[in-house]
Amino acid sequence: MAQINVFVLSCATEADQIRWHLMEACLARWRKENVRLRLVHNETTFASDGLLPCDRRIFFGRGLFYADREAEGDYIVIGDDCMPLGMEFAARGLDILSDNPEYEIIGSRFMANKQDEEMIDTLDPGPMAIRKGIIGPIIKSHLNETFNDREMVYWLNAAGHRVGLARDWRHNHLGFKL
Repeated sequence: MAQINVFVLSCATEADQIRWHLMEACLARWRKENVRLRLVHNETTFASDGLLPCDRRIFFGRGLFYADREAEGDYIVIGDDCMPLGMEFAARGLDILSDNPEYEIIGSRFMANKQDEEMIDTLDPGPMAIRKGIIGPIIKSHLNETFNDREMVYWLNAAGHRVGLARDWRHNHLGFKL
């Protein structure tokens, strides 16, 4: 089986020491998993596409588009300040996605989020397990716009796609409200 593609989206700079060290800690954690780790960084990744520089809010969409284009199969997208909890985080996320065919994207639950249901529809997916080919076509026309998770989910829902939040797939958002 091929390695799981994990795309870590980052706007961290060495000038922002706290954010930079959060990213380094999260990347160190990811290196403990058997995944194909891809750091998608605002200042370097898109240079060959002529998409730089860009505002960090525009970067989110470009990072998702890039991940969808470059992934080999279903994949994980996560922020540079989100620490996966438990080993085999990526494999568990894709297993949950596979077990829930009615959803095209499954979000990981933030530690502070209380949820009793195994799976619920959400507007705020956070780190995501994504079916290849779903996000790219939908956000392609929005690459120069700022948007957030909620707007992306509205577009996905309007296209007939569901986005869920999994109770048993969790992360710690180290940079929450930072």
